[in-house]
Amino acid sequence: MLVYGYRLSWPERMGWYDLSKHTACGRRWAEWFAAISGGIYIPFELYELFQGVTWLSLGALVVNVFIVGLMVNALIRTHRAETANAASPFGQGEG
Repeated sequence: MLVYGYRLSWPERMGWYDLSKHTACGRRWAEWFAAISGGIYIPFELYELFQGVTWLSLGALVVNVFIVGLMVNALIRTHRAETANAASPFGQGEG
């Protein structure tokens, strides 16, 4: 059942999300889509793990949770930076 391996999410394949720059090329929805598209596999990986613990299923779960965690962390940092810039009386980082 475990056939995930390394995969690029749809926004990454389309070039809307650049992993090397950690940016969504101006598209915030692409960050959300990448986080959700990675997180949607976690229940299936947990099911596979409950069927029988193997190094492959455990490794896939750990890697996927790590990647989704990075995406959520990027979303939180982006949101905080946008909130700080909106609160600045000088605009984006000029104060």
